[in-house]
Amino acid sequence: MLVRTELAGHDPRRKEYRGPVVRRGTASFGLTMAAAAYGLGLLVWVAAVPSVGHQTLLEYGGPGSLVITSQALLLSLVMWALLRRRCTSGSETATTTAWAIGVAFLAWSSLGSLSFAAGAFPAAVLLLIATALTPRPNR
Repeated sequence: MLVRTELAGHDPRRKEYRGPVVRRGTASFGLTMAAAAYGLGLLVWVAAVPSVGHQTLLEYGGPGSLVITSQALLLSLVMWALLRRRCTSGSETATTTAWAIGVAFLAWSSLGSLSFAAGAFPAAVLLLIATALTPRPNR
């Protein structure tokens, strides 16, 4: 005699299709983290890699070099918080603020690329793309 232990219409061995494997917000999170990793890489480069003669940029330019190159990391963390808020709550304020910061950072990194925004352009582009790809929650 066979005993059926599964519920009617449910087979525990059968896998159900649950849509695409990529979860909501994965692309924007990945791009934001790539911008943060790039910013961290800039800081390591300034502190550890000899660039001017046999000195690192930190030794040559002082703490100001860290301030200039930390922009990409700091803005990546701020944008992560704003984009996470948009993705989880659908906040219009977070959306507007993220777009404003993203566009301003792109303009700043373009205009100051040879001085006060050295190396920030790739992070600015990644953050702007992440802002465009950030989904809103289903309501």
